[in-house]
Amino acid sequence: MVSEKTQWMIGVANEAVSRKGSIQIQPSRGFYCIVMHDGNQYSACTEPWTRLNVKTKLEKVGVFLDYPKGLLIFYNADDMSWLYTYREKFTSKVFPYFSPGQSHANGKNVQPLRINTVRL
Repeated sequence: MVSEKTQWMIGVANEAVSRKGSIQIQPSRGFYCIVMHDGNQYSACTEPWTRLNVKTKLEKVGVFLDYPKGLLIFYNADDMSWLYTYREKFTSKVFPYFSPGQSHANGKNVQPLRINTVRL
């Protein structure tokens, strides 16, 4: 659930990603993410970033990973509309990656990301 955020990043990261120093969120570095930035802009963290065509502010974002097929799909979990698909032959384990973004002194972006799981 991302509805009360002004910035966030969600996706997956492979187990070998660097977690020290400056981190570049892009597939060549092992990160496969989408981001909300500047309060109302959505992008896939490709190289360069790919702007997503989102008509209204996202409330809930779904993430579906089909590891054997190399598909990572992001979708609007309210209306099930597609947002972005990464097609990648994953060669190592991947783990969820979440960044709630920076909280601001003016009280913006202080709400947490809320994570819900779905069992199939």
